[in-house]
Amino acid sequence: GEWSKKDVKEVFHEYINSGGDIKSDAFTINGQRNDFYPYSNNGTFRIVVDTGKKYLLRIVNAAIRKKFYFGITRHNLTVIAMDGSPITKPFTTDYVKLSVEYSIDCIFEANQYPDYYYYYIVVVTNISETYDTNKITTVIIEYQGNYIPSSPPLLPNFSSNYDKSSSRNYLYVIMTFVILGLFFCTTFVVWYRQTNRPHRSAMVTPM
Repeated sequence: GEWSKKDVKEVFHEYINSGGDIKSDAFTINGQRNDFYPYSNNGTFRIVVDTGKKYLLRIVNAAIRKKFYFGITRHNLTVIAMDGSPITKPFTTDYVKLSVEYSIDCIFEANQYPDYYYYYIVVVTNISETYDTNKITTVIIEYQGNYIPSSPPLLPNFSSNYDKSSSRNYLYVIMTFVILGLFFCTTFVVWYRQTNRPHRSAMVTPM
């Protein structure tokens, strides 16, 4: 979601006058901001996990106009459903791009060394699909156990993860649903990147 220090009416008028653009002061996950915003008051949401277990995440982009990259540092996500509908061929990626009002279901396995890791969202800033690392919103993935966690929790290398100029392969997945005898076609573009690094990435956007 999006968070603003301005009055609701002021935000609304800014939205109308700008033609649909809102400059949010922060972004939220489960209504909480995080360690990167000075006015968060230690309100970062935490998810405690057990090593070896798998967890289902249901993620909705509730922002007004913003698209996001999201992922979990050093963990892969297996996408199993989009907008509440299971996909026929689940795929695994290290991050996903999610458009406004779209949702995605994915599974991640707690298979890393016990530590604190960031579940993060990064806002896509413009039509050229660049991202703003000054506006990172996070959840802390906290492994159970006795250890000294990294401080701060681990973040990914954004420059290597999102370098679309090094793209190699593209996979387009078309999902078609039949409802009450009518065909409603929802198309998602899934972009895979393969480089010399062991990263795989995906982008989910409506067409």
